[in-house]
Amino acid sequence: MKRRSLFLTIAAGILAWGTGAPEAHAGSMTSLLSTLIADGTEINIGGGLQVLFTDYNSHEGPAANAVTIVWPGLFTGPGGQTNYGFNVEGNFNTIAGGLSSLDSAIGYTVSSISGAPIITNAYVFASAIVHGGIATVTDTLTIPGRSQMVFGSSVPAASNTPNPNEINFAPTASIGVVKDISVQSATGNVSLSVVSQGYSTSVAVPEPSSMALLGIGLSGLFTLRRLFRRTLVA
Repeated sequence: MKRRSLFLTIAAGILAWGTGAPEAHAGSMTSLLSTLIADGTEINIGGGLQVLFTDYNSHEGPAANAVTIVWPGLFTGPGGQTNYGFNVEGNFNTIAGGLSSLDSAIGYTVSSISGAPIITNAYVFASAIVHGGIATVTDTLTIPGRSQMVFGSSVPAASNTPNPNEINFAPTASIGVVKDISVQSATGNVSLSVVSQGYSTSVAVPEPSSMALLGIGLSGLFTLRRLFRRTLVA
């Protein structure tokens, strides 16, 4: 009986570890935006979602081969929901001490890997240092069969405080996005280096790490069971 109790205690511990451990993510992936567009590579951002970058236009901004995409990313929106996404990183900077501006646009599609309508929210967060100008990120969302939606995040003059924003909508399987990054200065300097973009879903999607831990736990449980049977027979 003692052996059986010990077995049950260990098994319960293994299962709790496998299913209740905090979600952990493997190292982030990084690629130049120009490479993702040229190769037509879809990136997996987690939550059962993937992103395909299709276009980049820049007016006095960094070239596509100077803009980096980092994924996957997990962000908490103003409403408290989890957003799966990526970071856009680049030197979107104006010239210090004078009137100047730049404008860049990134086109991409977000879609459900399963094809199910699970995307319910979009989130954007611009991180900028602003003196005498403004930094703005505006997303135009196109959902099949619906009117376009526009929302964004801005950092006003004399402020270094990011301003996250989000928009909710009825579940959909895909979204077309045009992300406009605008930086304008009048008397000072504006520097925008990171834009965080995320999407939330209507279903809970197990993370790969959690599934792996559960598998390890179950494997350990069966191994222990075999060992205890052999001990009892001996």
